[in-house]
Amino acid sequence: MTTLCKQIEIIAKADLIDNLKQLLTALIEPSLAEPGCLKYELYQCEEQAERFIIIEGWESVEALNAHKLTPHFQHFKLAMPDLVEDKSSTSLIKI
Repeated sequence: MTTLCKQIEIIAKADLIDNLKQLLTALIEPSLAEPGCLKYELYQCEEQAERFIIIEGWESVEALNAHKLTPHFQHFKLAMPDLVEDKSSTSLIKI
């Protein structure tokens, strides 16, 4: 089985770090409960508090696509533009 892993880096707007942290934290539990979710971890950079990293693993592209349609992800997607300065995503391959 090929696992789909992603690293998402999100930079909070300077005065909204805590708001973004709450929004991201609220994604963890429901995401882990989704079918096909293997890993969903949130990190905050120690030296740059505005920088968050999510490492997520999915059994398939279909599971990841289903995640993007969930109410908790849709809530995040709607709230994100007001809180986020920058966002990037990298696909990872476990070796």
